Amino acid sequence: HYPLRRQRQMCIRDRGVIENFMPPTLTYKPDFVTIVIGTNDVGHQKVAKNGTVTEGSNGVFLPRYKKNYREFTDKLTQAGIQVLIVTPPPHGEPLEAERDIRLRPYVAFLHEFSKEKGYPLVDLHQMMREEIVRRSKATGEKPRYIVTCDGCHMNPTGDMLMAKAVLKIYGLTDQQIKKAETHWLNELNPDVPIDCLNIPLPIAKKFESLPKAKQEEIKKKFSKFMTDKIAATAAKSKEVAK
Repeated sequence: HYPLRRQRQMCIRDRGVIENFMPPTLTYKPDFVTIVIGTNDVGHQKVAKNGTVTEGSNGVFLPRYKKNYREFTDKLTQAGIQVLIVTPPPHGEPLEAERDIRLRPYVAFLHEFSKEKGYPLVDLHQMMREEIVRRSKATGEKPRYIVTCDGCHMNPTGDMLMAKAVLKIYGLTDQQIKKAETHWLNELNPDVPIDCLNIPLPIAKKFESLPKAKQEEIKKKFSKFMTDKIAATAAKSKEVAK
């Protein structure tokens, strides 16, 4: 199996989101549903220059998030589906990013809620924080895009960290997870933004381990290469058109 692919992110905002998501979920009659919701609920809040925060068109405040989260998971439980809660990844690197600070009460609620309902929980937020600290200490660099590609969406390191954590809580042994990881490292990264290259995971991980200055140097060279290539292709097309 591939690492868990990044799905279309969803906010727990209105009843419509819950009602629209539920029918197709129940149609497949899954044994488990893994839920990672929260990042966009904070990220889509509006922050004024004076620091005032409002809910925004998508992001919601914690009280409504709690209410809708309960309704969402209750419907799954009533359908006989096992719910697995995954705390959202840190929102921003470095760790003291303003959005991540606002996200932490949502993470705290998920801990309380999982205990209350007896749902298994993967604390991805804490795991990724620990990985960010570990990697930044090892390299001596400021933490930036260690487990994410943009401070929100996971890079290959984040993908595999999440996948291994979920597989472990599902009961797979370390040996089985190691076998899965070996498979992932021999496949193309299945989850990249549309404006990125689909490259083998070993190369992606090697690139991530380079000093940030070297990464930027490579990015600039590649960007120039692609710009020149596009310009040359456009010029050739004009000649053909003549």
